[in-house]
Amino acid sequence: MFYDHGRISPRDEALFEVVKDRLPADWGPVEYKMGVLVQQRYLKYLSHPGSFHFPAHAQVAVDAGCYIGCKAIAMADAMGPACRVIAIEIADDNFELLERNIAENGLSDRVKPVRAAISDVDGLGQHFLRHEVGMGHSLVATERGGPTGAVLETKSLATIFSELGLDAIDYLNIQLNGAEPQAIAGLGRWISRVGTFFVACPYTVGGASLRPSIVEPLKKAGCTILDDGKTRRVVAFGSKAAT
Repeated sequence: MFYDHGRISPRDEALFEVVKDRLPADWGPVEYKMGVLVQQRYLKYLSHPGSFHFPAHAQVAVDAGCYIGCKAIAMADAMGPACRVIAIEIADDNFELLERNIAENGLSDRVKPVRAAISDVDGLGQHFLRHEVGMGHSLVATERGGPTGAVLETKSLATIFSELGLDAIDYLNIQLNGAEPQAIAGLGRWISRVGTFFVACPYTVGGASLRPSIVEPLKKAGCTILDDGKTRRVVAFGSKAAT
């Protein structure tokens, strides 16, 4: 069971109009959007874990930029009762839904929600928002995002992991709407303690792709970069990779 904001965009409404005749009669745009979200961020993780290079024997996973927790909950369901999942979210309203979804799915003992704005350093950062339907929060101004006027307290992943008392990470998913390079830079010594990296990189800054600024520090740390032809993501394997 998952709860969302119930907010939809003009694009959601347009897509619903295209497919509504194939949906249950009592579904509207809100139900359609939620169905797509659950399919993409929960069911796909469970049915096609290889698509996300999720290691079969992972026990500690991190979802950095987790929105309302669909992926984090899928990770917990996939790994079983002995796992530990860290779900990190920047936005207060998303975080409230994240906590509710974890509790409603009976996973409070496995999934730890963390309210944090992830950057390369601990300090303060300008908040940007790509659109007004819950997703798209970032600490970086990309071609898709505009400033909100808010200033947030930031933390590096190294600080978050140390505060939680972690030793190593089997799987690290990073999806921060343009702030992925800063998250990688903020790993510090933790970059050698991660098994599998799955990093989104669909954004550009000043017309340039963020991909090189994600790939280069991973290569420098000795990670193996998987060239799977997917330019909107970076997959890398470190020395701690689970099999």
